[in-house]
Amino acid sequence: MNPVRWLIVGIGNESRGDDGVGKAVCEQLRAKAIAALETLTVHQLTPELAEPISRAAGVIFVDADISSTDFASIRPVGPESPRSGMTHAVSPESVIMLVKTAFGRSPPAWLLSIPIDDIAIHVGLSLRARAGVDQAVAIILGVLMAGAVTSETRDGEERLSC
Repeated sequence: MNPVRWLIVGIGNESRGDDGVGKAVCEQLRAKAIAALETLTVHQLTPELAEPISRAAGVIFVDADISSTDFASIRPVGPESPRSGMTHAVSPESVIMLVKTAFGRSPPAWLLSIPIDDIAIHVGLSLRARAGVDQAVAIILGVLMAGAVTSETRDGEERLSC
């Protein structure tokens, strides 16, 4: 397998105000028509994402964070087993663990958190969320333009370095 595309997974529900930031980031990136980039928008992470993630050179999960600071932030995520078998919330770490288990590889993965103010039921983003979307797009483009490379660790996991 020779993965060539980065996958951006925008998480959230645009009917819940600022929770729609993941979709907004994906829409801005789609408009740029970057050949090495594929986007997906989902309301929540599910095990079905393992297959498209397994084909990616790397993945960036984009999600709203109501407890975040004033700036979008990005952190690496690695494979981690779910803490409980009885949950409706699937973490990026759990999805990456499933990819590693089912497909024998774990692409470099990151969680990009966007600061938000409001998750009430309505459509539209606050000023803070819109600024976070712009920051997130800039972060993603920076990662792609920096020529992110992967390296394999002793345990077979891939890591991203820019």
